[in-house]
Amino acid sequence: MAQILDASLQAVLVIFENARSFYLKQDFKQAREVINEYQKLIDYSLFPIQENRNLTKTVESSVVLVSYGSGIKLIDCIQSLQKQHDDSFEIIVVDNGKNENVYSQLASLPILWIKSPINLLPSEGRNLGASFARGKWLIFLDDDALVEGSYTKIARTTMESGYFIAIRGKVLPKKQDKKTEIPKHYDLGNRAIPSELTVEGNMVMQRQTFMDIGGFDPLMFGHEGKEITWRCQYFFPHKNIFYWPLLRIKHNFAEGERLKNKIHRQNLGFAYLNYLNNNKNTWKTITSLNKVSKKKSKNIKKITLEDKIQIKLNQSQEILEKINAIKIEIKRNKEQSKPNSIIENNQDEFHQLIYLLNKTSIEYKDICDDMQELRVYRFHQ
Repeated sequence: MAQILDASLQAVLVIFENARSFYLKQDFKQAREVINEYQKLIDYSLFPIQENRNLTKTVESSVVLVSYGSGIKLIDCIQSLQKQHDDSFEIIVVDNGKNENVYSQLASLPILWIKSPINLLPSEGRNLGASFARGKWLIFLDDDALVEGSYTKIARTTMESGYFIAIRGKVLPKKQDKKTEIPKHYDLGNRAIPSELTVEGNMVMQRQTFMDIGGFDPLMFGHEGKEITWRCQYFFPHKNIFYWPLLRIKHNFAEGERLKNKIHRQNLGFAYLNYLNNNKNTWKTITSLNKVSKKKSKNIKKITLEDKIQIKLNQSQEILEKINAIKIEIKRNKEQSKPNSIIENNQDEFHQLIYLLNKTSIEYKDICDDMQELRVYRFHQ
């Protein structure tokens, strides 16, 4: 990929690096001021790209991979995505550097390949990739992860249920032995439960929501999923964020020096979260600077009990439609003698949707009880 780098882009990227320098020194106030300037000036369209996507294909989901020095592991990840049963997705690769050994493979793949002149790190790399996305759903995936054939379909159909604003999945080791210690937050069990987006490399979010809240905080590399969860919950308090166990990836866990570096990044991220928590106005600028929805974030409609009831009714209807569709698919797959793994995935998805339907029914009943109590209160005033 040989393209002349725009001089204005070079100048803006220097501002990004300056902001990160302040962040690493824990001068978070100065880091925020400098990154605010960067966000006002950055133009993602100036980044060098190689466009090999099929732009005539209907796309429901956009898989965004941010890579720095993953090399052949990145190619393995893309090849696992190419084996998906679902074809309604596209792949966007943000190359942050040190992948020269796989340039020829990247150039030959049906992907959008974005080459960053500097290492933007995962958060801003994801923002860059998302700016080119065409899908309704953004799937953020670790660049060295391996996925099952039903991965993108599970991501899409789960989000289409209408119950979630975002989900995060389960992370399993590529090779597991007795010495492999799985971080607790990677595997939260086999039942869907409310969760923060603590696995940034296996998560899905509505693209419009992602743009509305301003994407990931560009400064962060460590706990950025927790921070973006906070903003989702602040601006869309009636929306759900869940751990979805069927959304599985295989990924090697950090060890040795890599683990030490990761712990250091997370400690720094935690200190930054404390700063944001103590400076709420500073935190809100992350969203208010977003160019796409600057006005929208300031005019979020207050949700009434009547609105909540209608939301739950709509969610129940959408989940029922998904359940019926899964039942038909299970029957068809059995008649066609499809592999047991496909049928088992269908059955797992069916049971998770039944669980969601029951949970939605309970929430609907609770809202109705609240409304009745409010009516009684008003009657006696």
